[in-house]
Amino acid sequence: MKLITEGMLQEMAAKSREIVLEPGSRLTPSAKDLASMMGLTIIQEHDRYITRESRRFVQPEPPKPSTAPANIGATDVNELVQKVLAEFQRPACSNPRATHVKGAGIEIPPFGTSVPGLKMGLANVITSREANLAAGFMTFDHSELPWRMTYDEVNYVIEGDYVLKVDHQVFRAKPGDVLYIPRESQVVFSSPGFAKVFYVTYPANWDELS
Repeated sequence: MKLITEGMLQEMAAKSREIVLEPGSRLTPSAKDLASMMGLTIIQEHDRYITRESRRFVQPEPPKPSTAPANIGATDVNELVQKVLAEFQRPACSNPRATHVKGAGIEIPPFGTSVPGLKMGLANVITSREANLAAGFMTFDHSELPWRMTYDEVNYVIEGDYVLKVDHQVFRAKPGDVLYIPRESQVVFSSPGFAKVFYVTYPANWDELS
């Protein structure tokens, strides 16, 4: 998967207001916000389809005065709240199952993004196909990656010096250290040298919610 960052989107928008994403590409959350502010048209190409899926990001209109009846009862409100909660709490995986991933077969390929100078690897080993949470490995080699969290994440440092900036806090972690990142945080993952990290995220389908 190739991630299109805010900076990359700005460069693309300088050439055209219609942005065509290659197959397998995805906007980061901050890039989606920028597309909305700029009113860009995002076209997603697909590997096996001739047609294109186009979605225009526009500024949301100001809320209109409510036309709901004034006599809505407590029962109606309760039913609405229950429906919203049920959707929010819907599991990422419809059929979670016990899974064994053998470490000997795990390869960590380069992270699919064209951020200049980024040397990062990423391997997802547990996904929403198997579980309600996801897990995998990250590596950083004299690199850093800014990110906005739309999910909860736990990091376990396996190797090297790992530096994590969460909002205005900076954590310098060593092998064996564990870090928790709450959702809605603005973070920077990095290493001044080389670091290998095991991560767990919840929910597993965070990319569908961003």
